Amino acid sequence: MLGSSPARSGVEFLPFAFGVVLGSVLAVRPGGALVPRTVPAIGGPLTGVGFAWFSLFTADGSFAVDVLGPSLVSGVGIGLCLAPMASLGTSGVEEHEAGSASALLTGSRRIGAALGLAALGTVADARAGGTGTPEALADGCALGMPTGAAIAAAGVLIALAVLPATAPDTEDGRRARDHRHQVKTAHTHVE
Repeated sequence: MLGSSPARSGVEFLPFAFGVVLGSVLAVRPGGALVPRTVPAIGGPLTGVGFAWFSLFTADGSFAVDVLGPSLVSGVGIGLCLAPMASLGTSGVEEHEAGSASALLTGSRRIGAALGLAALGTVADARAGGTGTPEALADGCALGMPTGAAIAAAGVLIALAVLPATAPDTEDGRRARDHRHQVKTAHTHVE
């Protein structure tokens, strides 16, 4: 829609990829000090905000104004969700089944991404009316991206409902509980 060449479009996708990497690093930084649902509860809304921001895209927009910001925000949000979900998806699995669990998780994530992209593309195309004009494509994105934001919000609600409210019974989980107890005790003594 912005009239970029294929090579330039690829370069313009890099901030999103950088955001995913940054979010993934930030997600694992606490070293298990957070309960499993905390980081996705932050990453999911960030993803939704980035998707909603993308819906403001205009046909005569620019990369710096219409794409860069939402790419970074949604990329960081997705990155914040990836590592904790991978960890949760393979935690509690017997060592000899870890490869199968990881493969199942990876396959599920890829199928989910493909189905999600197809659904959002279908919503956007239906709104665009099958025409390929920049205005019609922008109008399609104006509906498709908020739909993605709503799906991200639903994912956050599901994560909050089903993910454990406490750290798992692993070495990292015990360390996280001890750390929270120390912080709480120190806070109580200060008051």
